[in-house]
Amino acid sequence: MSKLISVLLIALIAGASGCTPALSKETVAVSGSTTVLPLAEGGAEVFNGQQSQYQVMVTGGGTGVGMKNIAQGTSEICMASREVTADEISQFGDQFQERLIGYDGIIIGVSKEIYDAGVTALTKDQVKKIYSGETRNWKELGGPDEEILVVAREMGSGTRDTFNEDIMADKKAERLTRRPRRPACEPWAAAMRR
Repeated sequence: MSKLISVLLIALIAGASGCTPALSKETVAVSGSTTVLPLAEGGAEVFNGQQSQYQVMVTGGGTGVGMKNIAQGTSEICMASREVTADEISQFGDQFQERLIGYDGIIIGVSKEIYDAGVTALTKDQVKKIYSGETRNWKELGGPDEEILVVAREMGSGTRDTFNEDIMADKKAERLTRRPRRPACEPWAAAMRR
C-alpha cells in the first residue's frame, strides 16, 4: 500500500526566489510530517551550505501541524505524508502549490514470537478488526493465546490519517488508541512511538 508524500509550497517561496539579496539571511520555515523530516533536514543542510541568502529551518510535528503552520503564516512550506484535502487547498487559493517528492508504505508488523507461532500474514480485514478492538487475542488469528498490543502513530500524523482512511475506512477512526494497555507493554509501545 502506497501513500502520497507531498510538499506544499506557498507563493512566498516562489516570490522570494526573485528578490534581491538582503544583508542578513532570510529564513524559510518548513514544518510538518515526521515521515518526510529526515529527507527535508538533509536537503536543508545541503541547501544552507551552498548559498548564503536563505536559511532553511526544518521542524516536524506531523502533517496537521504543518498545515496549521502555513495557514497561520508561521511556515512557508508544509511537509505532508498524506494526500492534501480539497478543504486545505481551498484555504490557499492560487498560492497553493503541491510537489510530489516520493511514496512510502505503511507496514503492519508482528513480533518474531508471534510470527514463529503462526501469524505470518494478516488480511486488511484482520488488521481492521485488530485496530477496532474486535480482535483482541492472537489465538483468534492462529497464534498463541496472548493479548494483542496495538501501537499506532500519534494523532495529527499523516501516516495515521492514511491508515485510518485506507484500512479503517474512516478518516477519524480513533478507537484504536483507546484500548487499555498492560503495564508490561509500555516499554514496547514507547519504543514503537520513537
